[in-house]
Amino acid sequence: MSTIEVNQVSNEAITNYIFSELKKETEPLGIELLVVIDGDRLAIYDNNDSDDKKLYDSGALSLNLIAKGAAESNNIHFIDLHPVFKMDFEENRKKFSFESDNHWNVYAHKIVANTIYEYIKSYKLMSQK
Repeated sequence: MSTIEVNQVSNEAITNYIFSELKKETEPLGIELLVVIDGDRLAIYDNNDSDDKKLYDSGALSLNLIAKGAAESNNIHFIDLHPVFKMDFEENRKKFSFESDNHWNVYAHKIVANTIYEYIKSYKLMSQK
């Protein structure tokens, strides 16, 4: 059993608390929150197509589900980048990380920026001036 699984209840409680506090602070100001969470890029590179359910159930992506649930409970916008990165990697076979470490490279930042832009546009989260 992974530490993520062992700590699931406390992870859920902490995440929900943080999201509710963020919502309490921003709602009176009319600010729409958007939480964006990374995907499991190593699993994507390994092409573990059939393992997505397992990753969401008990692997690293279970944290994505916890964040998604807390976002929904607190009426916060949410983007899970795992399917976004997975689809792009299947089409383009370009990695999202630097070779020297696991931080996003320029290519990943462009994908994330475009994903956020499209989300904001589709949900009309920015006012037109």
